[in-house]
Amino acid sequence: MMNRNGLFLAYTNHLRSGGGGVQKCTHEFIRVLGAAGVELEILAVDPDRRSSTRLLRRFRSSRYWRPMSRACLCKLRDAMPRFDYVFLNQVALVGAIDDFNLGSKAPLLVMLSHGCEITDLLHLARLAQILPLNTRDIWPSKRFALATTLVDEIKGRTQVHGVISISPFDAEMEAWLGSPSTTWIPRIIEPCPLRRAPVCGRFGFVGTLDHPPNLEGLVNVLDSLLERNLHRLAIRVVGGPERQGTWLASKYSSVEYLGPLDDHALQVEAGTWSAFLHPIFCLARGCSTKLATALSWQVPIITTALGRRGYTWRDGSMIEVSNPDEFVDAMYRFEEKNFANTAHRDILAISESCPTLDEVGSKVGTFLNSIRVQYAKP
Repeated sequence: MMNRNGLFLAYTNHLRSGGGGVQKCTHEFIRVLGAAGVELEILAVDPDRRSSTRLLRRFRSSRYWRPMSRACLCKLRDAMPRFDYVFLNQVALVGAIDDFNLGSKAPLLVMLSHGCEITDLLHLARLAQILPLNTRDIWPSKRFALATTLVDEIKGRTQVHGVISISPFDAEMEAWLGSPSTTWIPRIIEPCPLRRAPVCGRFGFVGTLDHPPNLEGLVNVLDSLLERNLHRLAIRVVGGPERQGTWLASKYSSVEYLGPLDDHALQVEAGTWSAFLHPIFCLARGCSTKLATALSWQVPIITTALGRRGYTWRDGSMIEVSNPDEFVDAMYRFEEKNFANTAHRDILAISESCPTLDEVGSKVGTFLNSIRVQYAKP
């Protein structure tokens, strides 16, 4: 064990229990750092909501700009010298420490990356004219938003000592942006199998529907279904915002939009699915934590190599396809009993052979020790 102390910096709403992928990743980082032997103190912070910030953000949409309230900045400045490490949960928080000058009292700064900001911003810029997406993050123009964010991403990497990512792609992106030391950690799966009574031809999709890679992937599969006239296959869509959900249901007869569901209702619903659909056909930021939920439920999954990034296992195999037509082919094959049974056995094996909390914690501990040695003062 490391026997070091660390300050864990995270937005208040990211520390809440439940919630989406960001909240789940946040709590997983906290558990992993504990398993690595770091004694954590958590500092919840809030965004800068001053009127001047809201006004000026119209012309500077980068999330690195004024990411934290002034009151929280003061708390952070006072607290930092007491710790060996400061962990920044979400990369944009590094924008808050630009003017800090702690000298010899400075702790080691480690970004806990849920993915680079530029990655999904690029997909938003690419898809904004094609799909019903919120374009606030590319205001006042795609060119300006992308350029500003990329410059801020590069600058942020000069201010930290290391970055822990949640997928191999993000670790490579960090190295490309100039991060001094990087690693990545896989998801931890704790089996919690559902009581299953799958309905033939029924599949489920869970996700944030205004997230460009999510919506693009789902639309690609729905278009393939429409072209092939496979009306007997139904996709039950769970999530929000409602605007995108109702748009999907009105455009595609195979979609049954259920809106957001609470945990119990979602588990009951997922128990009726032949498979959990996770169609991702582009390199998105971070990894999809909803895949961890499906693995813990031990529901068969159809995805892609890009969709399962950030996951490793020793036994079993996942149904992995490379394009929307193959995705639909795999859905169609669930009408074969042997195929469905094999898919369920394989997902059981994966669920029970993913890395443990102690294994991931050991990897993080080794990484943190390496950057401490690297930056040790003579």
